[in-house]
Amino acid sequence: MEMGGGISQHQSDRTHTLELGARLSLVGMGSKAGYACPLSQYLMADALGLSAVHVNRVLRTLRESGMVTFRDGFVTFDDYDSLVGFADFEPTYLDQIGPLLASVSHPLAVPSKPAPRRLQA
Repeated sequence: MEMGGGISQHQSDRTHTLELGARLSLVGMGSKAGYACPLSQYLMADALGLSAVHVNRVLRTLRESGMVTFRDGFVTFDDYDSLVGFADFEPTYLDQIGPLLASVSHPLAVPSKPAPRRLQA
């Protein structure tokens, strides 16, 4: 079954974990290492238009394959490159090298510590 953008139903949840990580990296909240994700499997399934049982099976497959771990509100990419290949994920459509990110050297790199804010008098 195909969903919007030519992504199959089975690919959408695999791609979702990567896409959310890529989008969070744009604002310094995610990286190739992972990101905070307070969504339950039920909420993730609802957002993707899939059953909670299906999402649970896919997440179990990803975990057992050593690619990604969901634990305590955090997504950890245990093998980012394998997950990208498995999901056939292409982040360039997110404008990861265009003008949106002109000030970011590498959007999926582990984020550096933010510069301290200056107080204005």
